[in-house]
Amino acid sequence: MVRVAACRSLSARLQALGVACKHAARSRERLVSVMQTTELRVLGGLLLFAGGETRPLGGPKAQQLLSVLVAHRGTAVSSDRLVEALWPDGPPKSATATLQSQVSRLRAGLTPGFSIDFERAGYRLDCREGGIDADRFESLLARSRTVEAAQSVAVLRSALDLWQGPAFGPHAELPEVQPEAVRLDEARLTATDEWAEACLVTGDPAAMVGELEALVRLHPLRETYWRLLALALYRTGRQGEALRRIGDLREMLGTELGLDLSPPIRELESKVLADDPSLLVARERAGASRTQALAPQLLDATSFIGRDPDVLSLSEALADQALITVTGPGGVGKTRLAMRIAADVIDQFDDGVTVVEFASLREPAGVAQVIAHALDIQQRQYRTLESTIVEHLASTCTLLVLDNCEHVNDALAPLVDRIRSSCSRVRILATSREPLRLAGEYVEVLAPLPVPPAGAETIVEIRGAPAVELFVSRAAVATPGFGLNDDNAPAVADICRRLDGLPLALGLAAARLRSMGIDALAARLHQRIDVLGQTQRGADGRQRTLHDLVGWS
Repeated sequence: MVRVAACRSLSARLQALGVACKHAARSRERLVSVMQTTELRVLGGLLLFAGGETRPLGGPKAQQLLSVLVAHRGTAVSSDRLVEALWPDGPPKSATATLQSQVSRLRAGLTPGFSIDFERAGYRLDCREGGIDADRFESLLARSRTVEAAQSVAVLRSALDLWQGPAFGPHAELPEVQPEAVRLDEARLTATDEWAEACLVTGDPAAMVGELEALVRLHPLRETYWRLLALALYRTGRQGEALRRIGDLREMLGTELGLDLSPPIRELESKVLADDPSLLVARERAGASRTQALAPQLLDATSFIGRDPDVLSLSEALADQALITVTGPGGVGKTRLAMRIAADVIDQFDDGVTVVEFASLREPAGVAQVIAHALDIQQRQYRTLESTIVEHLASTCTLLVLDNCEHVNDALAPLVDRIRSSCSRVRILATSREPLRLAGEYVEVLAPLPVPPAGAETIVEIRGAPAVELFVSRAAVATPGFGLNDDNAPAVADICRRLDGLPLALGLAAARLRSMGIDALAARLHQRIDVLGQTQRGADGRQRTLHDLVGWS
């Protein structure tokens, strides 16, 4: 009987212990849940989120104190610095006691997961990981840079949705808080930059125009948004509007700050004028075809003047020639011609057109990597990357456009020779200032557009010159209403001759008509550009013309 009673007593104690353990576990779960749903929010003010509600912590002094501690989270702040921050005009005699009282009130108001500890160096705010929205924002921003563009859009949107206003709200001007507030606000702008960039890569550029217009109005001096807006407009076929928005930025910077466009914006303007295909390759990371992205814009006949005979002859030559290289000085239109040809002959190639852009490649040794990236292939096991490329292309019917090759010709030529000899249904169309110098290479030297003859100044005399046609069409895009007439014909002819008929230079000059008249433009060019006809002609002289104009514009 005694043994039975003892067993029953032990069983009861164990049962009670089990119940107590369950209660303790539930309490721990509730505590963890409270900690995980509690957050200090400083991205737009200073609030504590707990229990599904947000509330301020204490009065003005307590909030100022907490702002300083959050700005220096994880680091002790001395009592003297806190007193000076709370009473910048001079502390009262009771400052130390009041500080201690405010700390006590904050401790009482903070939920589990947050603590204000005192040590020799001063007071320190500690919190669990992710307990402050600013830390969560920066964690999301860092994560967005490690994922693909499509994921990056969603991650950055989540990060930006944490913001309700300027960091620390009304407390941002406190000297001890201001550096952290400024840093976070700048990080917000950076995240917005990267979100807009990622959206433009993965989404519909037409849908982004409105978003970017709003960002331009909100941050008119932030050139990133102007650049992305112009790019979005261009990718939706609104080339004229893209140029006008760049012109708006130029005018605003010049009028308000006495500044000119930054080099990236000037480069974008040049590419828009030249219909540079790199502006249209927007979706590589999202898996879209380069050919699909390029073709609609390349068929825009209004921006392609004076090259129809070249297009026809080279398109026909591709039927028999495995390698065609279009050479000529920079700005003469090699890329534009190659892209137009590619658009015209795309239906002749079962596997379409692949464009490989070398302009941004700095190390010639990287040519194979650039080609493999454009083809979206990986190096095969036990094969060199070059062999992988050749084996891949051998089974395709493809037009390979190699653009801006001049600085990598020596490294590129052997691989091109292997492709040509091993891939019977592949055609290669290259653009370069110099030939690849391979046996059997078909070289087409592209000349500048014909300009009006010396002394020609009337509409009848100059209107048939392709350089004049291009300049007038570009000017009409940049400045609606512009047209060739008796008054401006002499200046137009002079500009076309001075710019040697270089299409890129003509486009850059036409864009400046928005900010100056045609006569002023002609006079400005006369001042800036050497009289090359008396010193240098040919490719070198034309290259100096283009460089001078780009530097001025």
